[in-house]
Amino acid sequence: MKALKLSMVIIAATMLASCEVEDNETLVSDETSSASHNTGKNCMTCHQKGGEGEGQFTIAGTVYNAAVTEGTVGAVIKLTTGARGAGTVLATVVSDQFGNFYTTKSVDYSSGVYVSMTGKSGTSKHMFAKITTGECNACHGVSGSKLSIE
Repeated sequence: MKALKLSMVIIAATMLASCEVEDNETLVSDETSSASHNTGKNCMTCHQKGGEGEGQFTIAGTVYNAAVTEGTVGAVIKLTTGARGAGTVLATVVSDQFGNFYTTKSVDYSSGVYVSMTGKSGTSKHMFAKITTGECNACHGVSGSKLSIE
């Protein structure tokens, strides 16, 4: 019985270790991925330094369809140094099968960045104010409207 319990502990520890992200591993959402979860929630609650989530996200959120009824696949979110997508592109992420987008790639928010979003139809939307954090769902869907695009 002790051998069985020990085997179960070893298997569980191996499974947990396989879910951990190495410090040098990069996670980036794309339109084929279906590994994300908690659509509409603030991803950074767990995906932060010392958090329970896999990887430390630098930008993450959810983008919905135009009717704001479900996540939209394939929306392109760009962080740039200039308004309306101008300037240097600091990061590009694409929403996954649930409408979630995220990356663990380093992003420097110290001077503020601009956000642009383009849907599959080619429609674009832009934030006109600079942001200093990538916690998109901390505002959108809470104190502001949910992100949506066609």
